[in-house]
Amino acid sequence: MTSPHAVGNEYDARIQRADKLIAEKSSASQLLSFYRRIASFQKSFLTQIAEGTSQEPEIQPFGALRDALDLTLLLPHFRNFLSLVEQNAPNALAAAAREIAAAARAGKADQADKAFTRLELSCKACHDLHPENRVKQ
Repeated sequence: MTSPHAVGNEYDARIQRADKLIAEKSSASQLLSFYRRIASFQKSFLTQIAEGTSQEPEIQPFGALRDALDLTLLLPHFRNFLSLVEQNAPNALAAAAREIAAAARAGKADQADKAFTRLELSCKACHDLHPENRVKQ
């Protein structure tokens, strides 16, 4: 298990790295700013989980989240996450977040799950194609 303090430090390092790259690479600043916002959200989310449970949060490898998914921890934060993605992500990802949110608001859990699965598969495919670009953990 990774301690809450160590998780915070790991996310702080990611956020600082993104800030540094934003300053150095203006051509990628939009994507890096989005990444920074996601890392900040994840840090806050894991801190809130740590404060509300006796379990220590740990950073999971890509795709492993669904293996041990506890919806009681996730759902109260999911709308805020989708909103963050809708407002800050590149167009295709923002559109996927809007689709998931609209299906969820309409009470169409199956459609929301299918949209999420399509999104997850497209993200995984990109990660698999470019493993050298993954953030080192």
